[in-house]
Amino acid sequence: MFRDSEKLTNVITGEALLSLLAEGAPVSSESLAERLRHFLGAEEDAHRRKSILAALTLVNILSVHHEPMRTCAGNDDKPGVVYFWSDMKH
Repeated sequence: MFRDSEKLTNVITGEALLSLLAEGAPVSSESLAERLRHFLGAEEDAHRRKSILAALTLVNILSVHHEPMRTCAGNDDKPGVVYFWSDMKH
């Protein structure tokens, strides 16, 4: 049962992320938490509500313990910019 709850929490987190991406909305801990709160308000199933609350708890824990990402390649003048290795020139 624990694995099923954990899996549902992961699925719901993924749904929230995908909904943000589909809208072209910014993806951050704050926007993810806001989307999960929206899901919580609309959800009637008790099992899914419990998983949404678990996802919100995880997002809150991770955002508190996460240090802001530093930019790479010496671009400290662009805070919040994240470079993916596949986008970098070799």
